[in-house]
Amino acid sequence: MISIRSTSFNGARELSDFLNAPDNRGATASFIGTVRPGNDTQEVVSLFLEHHPTLSEKSVEQIAQDAGMKWNLIRYLIIHRIGLVDAGEDIVLVAATALHRRDAFDAVDFMMDHLKSEALFWKKQIMTDREEWIEPTQQDYQYKQRWSNHAGDR
Repeated sequence: MISIRSTSFNGARELSDFLNAPDNRGATASFIGTVRPGNDTQEVVSLFLEHHPTLSEKSVEQIAQDAGMKWNLIRYLIIHRIGLVDAGEDIVLVAATALHRRDAFDAVDFMMDHLKSEALFWKKQIMTDREEWIEPTQQDYQYKQRWSNHAGDR
């Protein structure tokens, strides 16, 4: 399931709901991303995420389908926020169930790496004294690149 939302969500509660659905899983892996308040040199008040509804959803669906082709997943969940997301709020949840732990771990890691560098969202970081559009970092692209020769564990 994929959900792109303009309203806040509680990642732990959403994960609990995801896990309450019966399936034949032997493993579950998940990641919840939260807008962090910045670092020593800048205070982040919020992020603002723009998107194109059709294109953004298609890009996220493609990432999930690619993960499903690489690993033996039973189910997956991706929730991603759009609009204004304040520091401390959950911005993304990625979860996967599988028969075996490595499939679940790798699929979630793969989906997050690709969400950071490929998903069609445009992010503006809002700080106390300025705003700036942010792009994926070189490290984000390096993390994604490591999957190019990874065939999965099937």
